[in-house]
Amino acid sequence: MQAEHAPDWPGPIENLESFLEKVRSDPLLNLLRDGIVVIDAEKRVRLMNRAAEELLKIRESEAQGQFCYKIVRSEVCKGMCGQCLNLEASPYLESFNVDVLTHTGEIIACCLHTAVLKDRQGATTGYIEHFREMGQVREIINQQSELLRLYANEKEKVQTLVNSIEDGVFTVGLDGRIRSLSPRLESLVGWKEKDLLGKEWSDLLVLGEAGGESARPLLAADRRLAEFRDQRFEMRTARGVLIPVSLSTVPLKGPEEDRIGLLCLVRDLREIEELKKELHGRYSFGNILGTGPRMRELFELIERLSDTTTNVLIQGESGTGKELVARALHYHSPRKDKPFLKINCSALPDPLLESELFGYEKGAFTGATHRKPGKFKLADGGTIFLDEIGDTSPAFQAKLLRVVQDLEFEPLGSTRVEKVDVRILAATHRDLKADIAAGRFREDLYYRLCVVPIFLPPLRERKEDIPLLVSHFLEKVAAKHKPHKVRKPWFSPQAMAILMDYDWPGNIRELENVVERAVVCSASDRLDPSVLPREIRLHKTAAGQEAPDSAGAVRRTETDEFRKIREVLDSCGGNKTLAARKLGISRTTLWRRIRDGENSGADHPL
Repeated sequence: MQAEHAPDWPGPIENLESFLEKVRSDPLLNLLRDGIVVIDAEKRVRLMNRAAEELLKIRESEAQGQFCYKIVRSEVCKGMCGQCLNLEASPYLESFNVDVLTHTGEIIACCLHTAVLKDRQGATTGYIEHFREMGQVREIINQQSELLRLYANEKEKVQTLVNSIEDGVFTVGLDGRIRSLSPRLESLVGWKEKDLLGKEWSDLLVLGEAGGESARPLLAADRRLAEFRDQRFEMRTARGVLIPVSLSTVPLKGPEEDRIGLLCLVRDLREIEELKKELHGRYSFGNILGTGPRMRELFELIERLSDTTTNVLIQGESGTGKELVARALHYHSPRKDKPFLKINCSALPDPLLESELFGYEKGAFTGATHRKPGKFKLADGGTIFLDEIGDTSPAFQAKLLRVVQDLEFEPLGSTRVEKVDVRILAATHRDLKADIAAGRFREDLYYRLCVVPIFLPPLRERKEDIPLLVSHFLEKVAAKHKPHKVRKPWFSPQAMAILMDYDWPGNIRELENVVERAVVCSASDRLDPSVLPREIRLHKTAAGQEAPDSAGAVRRTETDEFRKIREVLDSCGGNKTLAARKLGISRTTLWRRIRDGENSGADHPL
């Protein structure tokens, strides 16, 4: 295979003799691994380097003055100088995988390059033949192929990793111009990678709130790329909209550990900011519902405690709203703009609970590949909520006591003492006094946590609040599942009587779930007893009798209703459309009530 080139080298020379003298005096000549042979215009060998001697298996002194085709015996030299004759058309020729016969009878494959030597008047004065064993070429090619394969594999891994990151990713060079964009970031900003390549990254970002100054001053400081960690920016989309983002950067380094740019991680903050607004409204003081005297006392106590940093222990059965109270205490306190962090102490074993609360240093345990701050450190300046504190072990309680008492701790694997300013709220469904007596809970920790106790009554002790809670949950569930419905769902008097009679062992959480189930499962705005769970409809009193004011009353009411339907149908001659109109209900509702009557065993209205 031949390839033609026209390089500038070796260029015009004075004459062949001066050229030979210059080449021969160069110490690099015999250090080259490639064979070099210089031939005069009469095609006779004038110079060979050591690599050519070893390759062709002939000494330079033996080759001097002989025709080149007798020394370099290759396929291209058949027909006497065919290769050199082609040089009249092109001053440089390459031949790959050429068989060369050595002077010991071996045939070796070579890569052969031939260049013409001309003087300043353009006359040919000689030729240079440069050849290398294909074994060396193959070795280099194989090495390069392996490097390319490894590079492609690494590039694919990196691309897969980048594409799997939820955050958007882009890279910039030392000039601050964008070099690449991940698909996630393309989706976020509405630009394609080709639209942003070569643009300055400061054109994409705005510092601070929408309409604020460009990020350029920060990014161009000291003629170097700035590094950020969770810096808030506004990012400009293709439609010109500014969206809130968090930017973190990591230096990109080249093979020599020199800095070549930045890897930039962009996190969309829109959902987080919406959640903050939602949480602030959701857990505001006014949304803790209740009208009874016990709830009014609770509201007054929460209001008094909101302006303090006092530790509070919230006690009550599961589902009574302990976390709701904790959030109300935080969001109505001077710390409302600081973090509120919750941890469920019953969900983690002691070692994990310690690492979550206190944090750890790199190498503190197997798998600790980097330093991580704990919840106490992250909540500095704000509030930490220790839910289900009664389920912790005495060993962990001893470690927690120091933090509660002195507001200082040591991260796992560290001797450094961290001090924090944090308000501690704790909650439990257990009787901690009984646990103290049984040795399951430390008395000193109890009194540190329980500076002010808050007791939340179970729903069975505040049944007067059930209608208010039901109304609130109906609005909430309807907005979630049936936002386009004009009329709000409502419980029939019979269904409400059942809800009022039930003892609600799961408290408010159970009530909310029952309301949601009723709304989702009902085809009508009117929620009848049939949409309530069976265990609630057939609720038994402590004496083992069916609740007289619920199920029995419902059956009596349903019988009366079917009797009325029968009377109206009789008066309408069995015409269901006319009967439905007289009853003030739809034909579909009439059919459903007839069906319910059949299922309940009542007399058929027809």
